[in-house]
Amino acid sequence: MTAVLPSQSRGLFVITLLAQFYSGIVGLVIPIYAYTLGASPLLIGVVGAAGAVTYSVMPVVFGRLSDRFGRKSLLISSMILYGIACILYILSQNVLSVIAIRILESTSLAILWPTLEALVVDIYGEESVEKALRLYNVAWGLALIVAPAVSGVLITALTVKAPLYLAGAIAFLVCLPVSRIASPARVVGKDPPRPVAKGSVSTETWMAVVSSYLLSFVTGIVMSLFPAFALGLGLLAFDVGIVMLVFSAGRMVMFWFTVGIEARVQKKAMLLLSGLLFAVFMLVVVISPSFPVFLACFVFLGFGTGMAYSASLSIMMHTDASRRGSAAGKFESLMGVGSLMGPILGGAAAEVDSRGSFFVGSGVSAVFSLGLLAFMRKKGSR
Repeated sequence: MTAVLPSQSRGLFVITLLAQFYSGIVGLVIPIYAYTLGASPLLIGVVGAAGAVTYSVMPVVFGRLSDRFGRKSLLISSMILYGIACILYILSQNVLSVIAIRILESTSLAILWPTLEALVVDIYGEESVEKALRLYNVAWGLALIVAPAVSGVLITALTVKAPLYLAGAIAFLVCLPVSRIASPARVVGKDPPRPVAKGSVSTETWMAVVSSYLLSFVTGIVMSLFPAFALGLGLLAFDVGIVMLVFSAGRMVMFWFTVGIEARVQKKAMLLLSGLLFAVFMLVVVISPSFPVFLACFVFLGFGTGMAYSASLSIMMHTDASRRGSAAGKFESLMGVGSLMGPILGGAAAEVDSRGSFFVGSGVSAVFSLGLLAFMRKKGSR
C-alpha cells in the first residue's frame, strides 16, 4: 500500500477545493454576465451549450495526454489557462466573445478534472482508490456549496465582474501548491500495462458507464430546470437556494460515508439503489410539489448523486496507472454528455408540461434501474 504523507493529503485537498471553488464562482457569473451584455435567453443557452459540448468531448483527449506526458504539467497548464479565461471575460464587450471564452474555459476544465482525479489515485495507489476519492469528492463537494454563495455576495456588493477577478487570482495562485506536490514513486506510463483481452470489459464497468451518464442527466435537470419550476409554483428564490443547499449537503454526506458503505455493499448494489432513488424522488417532486416535500426529496436525490458518483468513479479508476487518465477522461466526458442531454430533453418536456422534466428524469432512471436489476438477476442465475 502506498504511504501518503499528511502534507500530500492536505495539498491534494486544498488543490481540489480551490479548483472547484474558482470554477464554481465563475459558473454562477457567466449567465448573469451574458445577460448584462444584452444576451437573449437563446444566446444565454448557447453560452451554456458551448461549454457543455466542449466538456463532452475534450476530457477523453486530455486524460490520455496526462497518461502519456504526466499529470502536474497539464494541471498547471489548465490553471494558467483558466486564469487567462477570467481575464478575457473581464475584457469582453459582447456575447459572441463570451461564447468563445466559454469554450476556452471549458477546455481548461477538461484538462483539470480527469488529470487531477488520476493524480490523486496515483499518489494514494490503486489499493486505496476509495480513500483517495473520498478526499477528492469531499473537497470539491464542499467548495461547490460555498462558491455560489460567495459569487452571489460579490455580485450584489460590488459588480458582476468582481468574482472573475477573484477566480482568476486563485487559478494562478493554486499553481504553486500543484508544483509542490511530490510525484508518485512510480512514473506514469513507464510500467507495461496489464493485458486486457478484447471484449473483457467487466459488467461492473459497463454499469458504471451507464450510471455516470444517468447521474449527470438527473443532476443537469435538477440544476438547470428545478429553479424555474419552483419559482413558477410561487416559491421564493431564497427557498430555491435552501433546497439546492440541501441537495448539495446530501451529496456531501454520501461522499463522506461512501468508503464505509462500499466496504459492506457491492458497488453494483449502490448503483442500483442510486437509480431507484432518482426514479422515486423525482416523481414525488411533481406528485406533491411543496417546499417541505422538496426538502425531503432533494436530500435523497443528493444521497443518490453522491452514491452514484462515488461508486462509478471508483470502479472506473481501478485500472492500471498507464490508463488512469484515460479512464478519468471517459468518466468526465460521460458526465458532460449527461449534463448536456438532461437539460435539453427535460427542457423540451417542460415545454409541454412544467412537470415534464421530472417525469423524464424519473422515467429514464426507472428504465435504468429495472434493466440493471434484471441484468443482475440474469447474471446471478447462471
